[in-house]
Amino acid sequence: MTTDGDHFKEDVRDRLDCRDVLEANGIDRKPGRLKPWHPFRCLFHDDTNPSMNVSESGYSCKACGASGDVFGLIAALYDLDVGRDFAEVLSLGAKAAGMDARSNSVQSLENHRRASREREAQQRAREERQAERARDAAALRDEWNASLWDILEAAEIDDDARRWFERRGIDPGAAWRTGARSFAGRADDLMALRDDFTSRYTSDQLTGAGLMSATGRFWAPLSSHRSVGEGVAIPCTQPGQELSLIHI
Repeated sequence: MTTDGDHFKEDVRDRLDCRDVLEANGIDRKPGRLKPWHPFRCLFHDDTNPSMNVSESGYSCKACGASGDVFGLIAALYDLDVGRDFAEVLSLGAKAAGMDARSNSVQSLENHRRASREREAQQRAREERQAERARDAAALRDEWNASLWDILEAAEIDDDARRWFERRGIDPGAAWRTGARSFAGRADDLMALRDDFTSRYTSDQLTGAGLMSATGRFWAPLSSHRSVGEGVAIPCTQPGQELSLIHI
């Protein structure tokens, strides 16, 4: 069904000549008498030699392939998106044609555009909040990793861990040089570190940073089913983390 808005849009289109719109905005064209399809400098690529053929009702660039009607030209002139910002494009076209740019049709489209922009702003705000939470989670992981490393850096690889590596054909000395550590005998320090973090951060923050499971179990190396004194910490890289220490 054709609406008043459709009639208004077609009325604006019929009253505008694409060539006049470009000339009124100072767009360079090929010298000479204006032809039915006259070459103008293209608005859609870096055009040093006018290559966009423009008629009364439309345009087509032989260099970049851009084509469309007068609304596409108006959008390009004002750095607008002809789809997303069409209400504003139509309002500008109506003004250029000497029509009432505040007609009900235009106002209705502008209201739609305003609502669309509000939705986009809300989406951007949600994305910004998500990005902020991701940054906070990364900072919390970094703090945990640094604190954990302070406890384990000076540790050696004990006999159990050495045998674990040797059974898998891994040189324990090389493993130590790459950051592998035993945390035998450091249970008290590790538990104190866990208690410190749980006292300063909420369970939601710890879960969001990957340091605590949804059921409240703290992240490795404290979440293993084995005694904390039997574990080996091995550095590994995971997305968004500089250093992770896993329990094997």
